[in-house]
Amino acid sequence: MAEWRLFDGPAPSFSTLPFFAAHPWVPPEHQAGHADRTAMAAGLIGKVIGWHHPATLSDLGCGDGALLAWIADLPVRAWGYDAGKMNVSVATFRGLDVREADILGPGLEYGELITCCEVLEHLADPHGFLRTLPGRLLVLTSPAAETGDWHYEHHAWAWDMPGYRAMVTGAGWDVQHSIRCDGGMNTFGGIRRAQSFQAVLAVKP
Repeated sequence: MAEWRLFDGPAPSFSTLPFFAAHPWVPPEHQAGHADRTAMAAGLIGKVIGWHHPATLSDLGCGDGALLAWIADLPVRAWGYDAGKMNVSVATFRGLDVREADILGPGLEYGELITCCEVLEHLADPHGFLRTLPGRLLVLTSPAAETGDWHYEHHAWAWDMPGYRAMVTGAGWDVQHSIRCDGGMNTFGGIRRAQSFQAVLAVKP
């Protein structure tokens, strides 16, 4: 079981609202493993809807709405929030309900199912963030193969699968389901390795 804090000091510059707001849109085909991890999340969400029947879903840190597009045919009303102005513009152009907002701030409308995909590893305090989330159902995804010495330069945290589950349970959620998918090859710090991603379904006890 492992968790790596990848920065020194109170918060890295790449975990701030101005950084996220100004970040350029990156087409999904230029993101290693994007299709694999999105398909994994969409498949898990489909199962959650079948098991728990939530009527609404809010996707926090939804980027350009790629996951919302994948689940558009599922029987759930879904919307998302992202701080990236270009991400919101792309999503709006595609007809998706994506709203510009700070996911750490007040005033969000939360669904019965909250999803947060490829977000926690960017936050200065993912543990505190999870503790503040309302609702009863939660789907999370993050990289599963990154470590203290092999990770994306703008990630603030890394976890193996047991460490990820421990973080979620430590924040007051019960992990009900945990899965992993391959994510192709990636290169960090000049080292090329196999990337993978993990997802969990958690419920409020």
